[in-house]
Amino acid sequence: MQASDFYEPFFIRPIPRPMVKVCLAFLCGVVYARFFPCSLILGTAGILLTPMLWVAVIRRGVMGPKRDFHWRMVLIMAALLGAVRMQICWSQWQNRTAEADSLSRLGKLVVTGVVEETNIYPTGAKAILSGVSLNKRNQLHPFPGRLELLASADQLQNLLPGDRLQAAGEIEPVRGPSVPAGFDSQRYRLSQNILGAMSLDADDEILRLGRTGWSWIRGLAYQAVHAMERRHDLSEDRVGLLASICFGIRSLLPGDLSAALARSGLAHLTSISGLHVTLMLGVIAMVLKRMGCKRRQACWITAATAVFYLFLVGARIPALRAVIMAFVFLGHNLTERRIDSLNSLALAAMILLLIDPAELFLPSFQLSFAAVLILLLASPWGAGFYQWIPWKPLAWILQSIFASAAVVAALAPFTIAYFHVFSWGAIPGNLIAVPLATILLPLTYAWTLSMFFSIPWLTIFLGRAVEVLAGFLLSVIQYFSQACFSFETSPLPAAGGVSLFLIVLLLLRPGALLFEIRFIPVRAYQLAMALAAVILWLPAVFSPWKPLQVDFLALGQGDCIVIRTPDHRTAVIDGGPASRSKNSHRPSRLAQFLQSEGVRNIDFIIVTHPQSDHIGVLGDVVRRFPVSMILEGCRESDIGLYREFEAILDDRSVPRKLVRRGDRIDLGGQCRFWVLNPVREKDSKHIDINEQSVVVICQYYEWDIFLTGDIGQMTERLLCEAFDDWDVDVLKAPHHGSRYSSCDSFLKEIRPEFAVIQVGKNPYGHPSDEARYRLIDAGAHVLRNDLDGTVRLRAWRDQLRLFTTRSNRLYMYQSCIQQ
Repeated sequence: MQASDFYEPFFIRPIPRPMVKVCLAFLCGVVYARFFPCSLILGTAGILLTPMLWVAVIRRGVMGPKRDFHWRMVLIMAALLGAVRMQICWSQWQNRTAEADSLSRLGKLVVTGVVEETNIYPTGAKAILSGVSLNKRNQLHPFPGRLELLASADQLQNLLPGDRLQAAGEIEPVRGPSVPAGFDSQRYRLSQNILGAMSLDADDEILRLGRTGWSWIRGLAYQAVHAMERRHDLSEDRVGLLASICFGIRSLLPGDLSAALARSGLAHLTSISGLHVTLMLGVIAMVLKRMGCKRRQACWITAATAVFYLFLVGARIPALRAVIMAFVFLGHNLTERRIDSLNSLALAAMILLLIDPAELFLPSFQLSFAAVLILLLASPWGAGFYQWIPWKPLAWILQSIFASAAVVAALAPFTIAYFHVFSWGAIPGNLIAVPLATILLPLTYAWTLSMFFSIPWLTIFLGRAVEVLAGFLLSVIQYFSQACFSFETSPLPAAGGVSLFLIVLLLLRPGALLFEIRFIPVRAYQLAMALAAVILWLPAVFSPWKPLQVDFLALGQGDCIVIRTPDHRTAVIDGGPASRSKNSHRPSRLAQFLQSEGVRNIDFIIVTHPQSDHIGVLGDVVRRFPVSMILEGCRESDIGLYREFEAILDDRSVPRKLVRRGDRIDLGGQCRFWVLNPVREKDSKHIDINEQSVVVICQYYEWDIFLTGDIGQMTERLLCEAFDDWDVDVLKAPHHGSRYSSCDSFLKEIRPEFAVIQVGKNPYGHPSDEARYRLIDAGAHVLRNDLDGTVRLRAWRDQLRLFTTRSNRLYMYQSCIQQ
C-alpha cells in the first residue's frame, strides 16, 4: 500500500464508483415511498417517461454529450425504481395479509408444508413451513406466505429442514405485540413473510410425508448439531454456541448466554457473515491452488461451494451479502478487472433490496452493511500503523484495536436505537473473540466431518480441541458481559441514529469534496458539523409539537396506564397483575416498556386501590426507577403483595400521600389531574375497597381522559350527583368491564367517545356483555386489551389519535368529528 493511500482522507482522489451512486439513489426512493406512500401508477409512468424524455433531449442536441446530465437521469431512474419497488412490496404485503386473514376464518384445516427451520425451546418448539397448502373439505387453498407451527418439543424434535409434513388445526393471523417494548414480533414475522401461526395440542398428530426441495442441505447442519449433542461431555452452553457460530442455529442458545452475548456486544459472532464466508472460500481457494486447478475452474468451483454453504447455514441477510460480494470478487477475477470494495458492497445491497426493499428497515440489514462499510472506509487509517511502527506484530494489534473501536463507535447509534444498550467492552472483546472464532470454525467443521466419516481417533482429538476453545470463548463472553463493560441508555429516535452514523461516516473522510453550492465546495467535515448542529437543535425546535402519550398497557387481567408529557415527565397509574416469572433479576414487562420508552425517572405513581391486579409489578418498577411520589386512596389491606410493596417503598424512602376529592396534581406541559374519588374521610360512606378507588380526570388542553379504577355503580351515581357538565373523550371502563359497573345513567352523563377495557384472561367473565352493550349504546368505540393489545393514545392541542398494537386499529378524533 502506498503512502498516499493513508493520507487519502485529507485530499481528493476521484475514484469512479457508479454503483454507489445508483444504490444511494435507489435507497432514497425506497425511503421516500416507505414514509410517503406514492401512487404506483404515477411511479410506473415516471419510469416509462423518464427515458423517453432522456432520448428526446439527446436527439434534439440540447444537452449534447454532457456527462452530468446523463448521470442525473440515471439517478432519477434509480430513485423512481426504488419508490415503485417499495410500493409494489407494500401492496403485495397488504394483499397477502388480507388473504391470510380470510383463510384464518375457515376454522380447522389440514395443513401441508415443507419444514424450513425448527427451533426447540425449554417451554416448547416451533417450525417454519413454506409451500403451505390448506385443505378444507377436499378443497385446496394455497397459503400466501410462510406458516409458523407451534407445538411441544417432543412433537418437533425429530423434524429436519426439507421434511414434508401434514397436521390439522386452526390458523391465527400474525398479531402485533401486546406490549410495545423493544422487539416487534409482528414486524419481524411479516418481514420474514410469516403470515400465520397454527398451535397444536400435545395429543395432535404430525405426519411426515417424506423429504423435498433443497432444504435437505440445511438439514445436514441440524444433523451435525445432533451429533454434537450426543457427546455427553459437551455442555449445553458449548453446543448452543457452536451451533449458532458454525451453522447459524440460534434456537439452541440458552437464554442466559443470549443475554450475555447481547450485553458484551459479541452477538455478531452468532450471525453467519463475511468472516465465515471469507474463511470457507479462502480455504477452498487455497486447496484448489495446491491441486493445480486453473483460475476459471477454481472460480466456478468456489462459486458452487459458496452456494452450497449458503444453503447449509441459512440464507440470512449477512450471509447473502457476503456471498454476493464473493460472487462480485470472483467475477472480477474471471475478467481480470480491478475490484472496488465499495462498488461491490453497493451491488450486494442493491440486489437484496430489489428482491425485498422492506429489508432496509430491519436491524439485521442495517447492522450488517454498516459494519462492512465502516471497515472499508477505516482501512486506510488502520494501514498507517504499518508505516509508523516498524514492528509488524504491534502494528497489527493497533490496527485491530482501531478497526474494532471504529465499528463499535459507528454501530453505537444502531445498538442504542434498537437495543437501548451500549457496550464499550466489545472493543477488547472482539480482539479476543474474533480470532478464537476464526480458529473454532474450521476445527468444528473438520470435527463434524470426522464424525460423519467415522474416523474415531480424529473425532476424539478434534472434539477435545473444540471443547477447550469453545469453553475459552464462553469465558470471554461471560467476562465482557459484566455490568462494568456496558450501560443502558435511553432509546434513540431512528432519525437521530442515522444522523450520528452519517457523522461518523463523514469524519472517516473529513476532507472529501461532496458537492458544490454556487462554486463553494462542501467537504465531509463541514456536513458532519451541520448534522451535529441539527441533532442538537431539532429537539428544542419540535418540542411544542410533541403530543401527550397515554398507553393503556395489555399486561393481563389488571390495570396499568403510563402517561408521558411532551417535556418527558412520567406518571404511572397501577401496575397490572403480579408477575409470574420466578426470576427476580429479570425486569417485568412494565419495566421493559418504561426502559424502551426512555423513562429515566417517574414523577408519581397512583395506586388506585391495594389489590393484586392493580399493585402488580409496581415493586419491581420502584426498584429500577427513581420515583418522586406515591399517591394512594386507601392503605387498609392485608394482601401480601401490598405489604411487600410497602416494604420496598420504606427501603427506598419513597414519599407517600393520600389523595382525596378536590386535589389537583400538575404533571407539567398543560397536563393536570383532578381527583374525584375517594371523598374526604369524614364524608366517606364506602366500605368496599373497590368503591374507594382513586378516580381522576386527566386534562390536556381540551381533552379529558377519565380513569376510574374499579368503582362500581354506587360510586358512579355519586359522581354524577356531585359533578355535572361532563365532556369525556376517553373512558377507562370501570372494573375491567364488570356487569356491576358502567351503568346507563353514568354513561349517559359522561358520553365518552372511546372506552378502553383493561382486561385479560380471567375466570370472572370480564368484560360482561351487558357492560359492553351499554358502552356501545352510549356511542363509545370500545377497545379491549385482550383483543386489541396495548391502546396507545396520542393527544395534540386539536387532535386525538388512538392506535392498537395487536389488532392494528387506528382512530383519529379532531374537532369532535370522527375521521
